[in-house]
Amino acid sequence: MGIKPRSYSISLFSSQFPAHMHLNVMQRHDITWDQLIWSALSIGRPGRQQLALQNKSDYYEALFRCSLLWMAIEQKGFSYYRTDAFKTLDPTEKGSVNYFIGMTVCKLFAALILRTPHTLHIDAFPGMVRLAGRSRPDLFGQDVWNRNWRVFEAKGRGSLPSADDKLKAKQQAQRVVDINGQLPDLNVAGISYFRGDILTYTWSDPSPKGELSLSVPEGAWRLCFSCFMPFLSEVLGVGTAENPRMVDVPAIDVKMGVHPKVGAELRRGDWRGAIDSAHELQAEFKELGFMPDGVRISAGDRWKLPRPMSES
Repeated sequence: MGIKPRSYSISLFSSQFPAHMHLNVMQRHDITWDQLIWSALSIGRPGRQQLALQNKSDYYEALFRCSLLWMAIEQKGFSYYRTDAFKTLDPTEKGSVNYFIGMTVCKLFAALILRTPHTLHIDAFPGMVRLAGRSRPDLFGQDVWNRNWRVFEAKGRGSLPSADDKLKAKQQAQRVVDINGQLPDLNVAGISYFRGDILTYTWSDPSPKGELSLSVPEGAWRLCFSCFMPFLSEVLGVGTAENPRMVDVPAIDVKMGVHPKVGAELRRGDWRGAIDSAHELQAEFKELGFMPDGVRISAGDRWKLPRPMSES
């Protein structure tokens, strides 16, 4: 695995989760740039047109997400901070960036804490969602142990969320009552925010109360890998688990690789097979430094440098 990447902490406040999960406390989690970048790229793209074959927009989407993350967040001391550049955006721009950060951190903790590394946007399936009204949560996925469905509403705020913010997030998370005929075991409402300028996260698990039902086609799982495929296409199934081929992406100062077993499934276009392989290989991924979906990310030095406008 080589040298372990430097990590910085994010405080996570959890409430209303089932008692047996032992989550309802404040915890500080060590998070690396590799993990944040992976999460930003693996959220899953909104838009049903992305179920088609690889689209060139995947490439630009990946560059955009990494550029946005780099612009907005930097490390100082032992934590992640919002940058001066982020703070100078106008209110509408700040709202969009906060939402992106909320999605990224939600996906990250869903994978690391709730064992749900593959998430999809509910908005990618407009014809397959049955609900009353327009309100709906953002993401859903299956945990890697027992394939239970989990639903996530992800919000982002610039400061401590209000009681009304938390209530609205809970109400949206509660809307999903069935996915492919199965009741979700968690309906999570999460909000990223900045305490001072320090990135922080809070989430809860209210009981479902809504009317939204969702059916998921197997091909949908391609969306979990769409931002990686333009870079990994030439190394799918190449190399060994101990020494996978890595692709250098200078535009975003990142190297990417993929576990050869998962890569072989992706090369065949067997998205469900790639998901199943990842579910079976979690222990090996952790031991060898892969992310929970089998992708490996290595952030370059540029990510660790102070951002422009941050020197005072």
